[in-house]
Amino acid sequence: MTFGERLNSLIIALEAKNITSFEDRVGVSRKIFSKVIKEGTDTGCKNVLKIWENFPNVNLHWLLTGSGDMFIDVSDATKPYPENVATHSVVAESDSSDYFREEYIKELKNHISSLQSENKDKQSIIEMFRNGEIIMAPRDK
Repeated sequence: MTFGERLNSLIIALEAKNITSFEDRVGVSRKIFSKVIKEGTDTGCKNVLKIWENFPNVNLHWLLTGSGDMFIDVSDATKPYPENVATHSVVAESDSSDYFREEYIKELKNHISSLQSENKDKQSIIEMFRNGEIIMAPRDK
């Protein structure tokens, strides 16, 4: 599957009305992605990063290489805290037990670790683009 085919699959999976509406949502000039899909032309790093900025659950590794899943789970990363943090903080305040505080701290540390790992992965991809290690060449016709 080519980059253009993956991009088209992504647009369909995101349920965009059409390519133009996807281009508008991402913030790229019209016809940029249309040309990639229809003619197999290249698109720049900035355009790929704009996709990721608007759809952080898109797996850039999949988009660029076709390897892995189309989407990654960022549900934890998009929430400011784990779902049960609020209940733990209320319990921790009303109960002087160290147990609840320790559990709360453990959950926060796990969440921070998850965010740091995700950030490291994304920074690595960005650096690869900047260093020219990832180059998206046009498809041979």
